Amino acid sequence: MEFVSLTLDMRERIDTIRKAYCHTASSHAFVSLYLWRNSMELSVSFWDDAFLVKCENGYFFPCGKEEDVLFLVKTVWENEPDARFFYAREEDKLLCERAFGDAVFCEFDSASREYLYLRSEQIEMKGKKFTYQRAKVNKARRLGEITSCELTESLVPIAKAITEEWAAKREDKGDFAETLEALDNMRSLGMYGNLLYLDGSPIGFNLGSFLSDDSFDIHIAKTLCDDVDTLMKLELYLSLPERVVIINREEDLGIRGLAIHKQDAQPCGFNDTYILSYRKECR
Repeated sequence: MEFVSLTLDMRERIDTIRKAYCHTASSHAFVSLYLWRNSMELSVSFWDDAFLVKCENGYFFPCGKEEDVLFLVKTVWENEPDARFFYAREEDKLLCERAFGDAVFCEFDSASREYLYLRSEQIEMKGKKFTYQRAKVNKARRLGEITSCELTESLVPIAKAITEEWAAKREDKGDFAETLEALDNMRSLGMYGNLLYLDGSPIGFNLGSFLSDDSFDIHIAKTLCDDVDTLMKLELYLSLPERVVIINREEDLGIRGLAIHKQDAQPCGFNDTYILSYRKECR
């Protein structure tokens, strides 16, 4: 297998394979792969109707046609018995268990499971479980006049200025570089987002992409005021096409504060992920 660097012209091929085989997790979406290609040392190899992503400490579980996926897994394990496959879904786990039996060791990866939300619930915020979310929205509205608009290419300089101000306040720059690259390549990546204003001054933005016809992934969210994050997402949800049912807010990376924040938003479910490896005693 030959692995090559991810480039923008691979978007159609990767997303065509992913959509053809109903892979709706954010982990394998082209936008995610492209934005994190440098920090995670990602490269990709194509095999007929499948693709395999190599990362700094292993591989992403292949995406594509079942027989091609199994060929890629078998080839990797034949050459690298210690190789691990990350971001395997429940159906990927079952596929390998059928093909390799007890030779497969599956480890649940809670830090990489993706948080899913019903768009309708996030808009309506009905019932006791959304008390905290409603309180955050009301608190944000008391700050002043809140307005929101689509984040278009002409507004990218404003979003960049927010990102730079956000990063200047932190020792850990987090996804600063990835955010700037997403803004620079917003059209090529097929991204969509919204920009939030408080009393006429830009204060934050969301940026994401469509994982499927009915699901949207928020890849990036930046605010200069923590109190507006929930209202900013509400404004985004209201602007999305009616066909969007599911919002994906990606993994919590095992960070306790991030996990609490995402749990507080009341997920309706998760894209659970596993790490697959080959049992040493079966080699």
